[in-house]
Amino acid sequence: MRKNGSVNLDLAKGKVVESANSNLFCQKFVKQVEKFLEHFQLLPSSRRVLVGVSGGIDSMSLLFTLYLLKSRACITDIKVIYINHDTRKHTEDEERFIRAVSETLGLTFFSEKVTGLNLKMSNFEAAARGKRYQVFKKYLERFPDTYLCLGHHINDSYEWSFMMSKKSGNLSATLGIPVKNGKIIRPFLSVSKRQILIFAKHLKIPFMRDSSNEDKKFERNFVRLELLPLINEKYPQFLKNYVYQSNDLAFRLNRHRIQKILPPAKLIHRYFKGVVFLYRADLLKELAGSELEVMHIIKKLSNKQRGILRKEIEKLFSAFKAGKKGPMSFSGAVQCYMVGPFLMFINSEGKEWLIEKDNELVKKIAEQKFNGNQQNLCSVMNSIQKTQSESLPLVALNGPSKNSKNSSTLEHFFPKTTRLLKENFTENYFWILENAKMKVRQNDTKIFTILTIS
Repeated sequence: MRKNGSVNLDLAKGKVVESANSNLFCQKFVKQVEKFLEHFQLLPSSRRVLVGVSGGIDSMSLLFTLYLLKSRACITDIKVIYINHDTRKHTEDEERFIRAVSETLGLTFFSEKVTGLNLKMSNFEAAARGKRYQVFKKYLERFPDTYLCLGHHINDSYEWSFMMSKKSGNLSATLGIPVKNGKIIRPFLSVSKRQILIFAKHLKIPFMRDSSNEDKKFERNFVRLELLPLINEKYPQFLKNYVYQSNDLAFRLNRHRIQKILPPAKLIHRYFKGVVFLYRADLLKELAGSELEVMHIIKKLSNKQRGILRKEIEKLFSAFKAGKKGPMSFSGAVQCYMVGPFLMFINSEGKEWLIEKDNELVKKIAEQKFNGNQQNLCSVMNSIQKTQSESLPLVALNGPSKNSKNSSTLEHFFPKTTRLLKENFTENYFWILENAKMKVRQNDTKIFTILTIS
């Protein structure tokens, strides 16, 4: 057992937050974990956590990450627990080390010793895990408003999936380590081992090495030390692909975390000539779990047979949720524009069709008696809807500001119509969608005003 770093490093001088904030990688690393915790709603309402720390680089890095999140008020309280398995001569050193780090950071420290374990046991890993979780359960009962944080990362989850795929015929057993299991959460399932090593190196995080982690008689050590280096050499993208596959399987088995915290996504599709509109019935900007449907839409519009990469879909969903407008391009001359809560997929045929519709709209608006009055506008557009040979797609009507960014995306497809309406309509703006019931509110300054969809 060897200790790396020193407890009275910059850590003791209270500069750990300053060091992290001055390093771009550390900033991004901590932010990535924070977004993961928030997106999947992993923290309790109290934002109090108990951290299981062994002294190794993973759990020590987790402790420091949570400490940095506490400095941002993402977490309100951190307690540390060390479990002494009493199987090695260095366990007392580990306990003193973790206690010293905890006290330096101003955190409450607990330690528990378990008995009845022996490294020569054939089922040592499972037995030790069982003992640990008994202790964790006791502390979670003691602190009912607190969740337990463990340092498992993506590589750990892959190792578990790999082993279970060889030992079980149950598909759900290969899902990997759960992000949340009751009051137990794993913030580092958002990062890889490589990221953790870089983070620890930048912050000079002190940790201790456990010599038993090098013993290949233990199944996980054998997989990690013997098999994974070969897999990584031959298939360097294996970990990234594992994440996509694992998420896809979790959705298919209805076991994904997002399915627990969001209502089921009832997706509405509107198909036109070369144009597809996609949106949730509840208009939420969350499409996680809809990857296969989006791939189907893109393939239907594409003029190529090349497969749609999951990474491209993931980028699209992230941009959509962040309020980006696009366009994002896909294989086969397909583009996607993001308009409010809608995704609009379009190919070259669709662009030509929209030009025809733009000219048709301008002509019909010109035929109506339009005086710029809001009520009159609604009746004009409803009249146009009823006389169409085929339903109109989304149309943007500009509002308070003639330079409003909210109509810029649609103006690209309906330039003549949008300009005409900008010149004549200056009160509010709203969107018209096929079969939409329009309810325009006075002094509305939101991006869109579809209140009900029939």
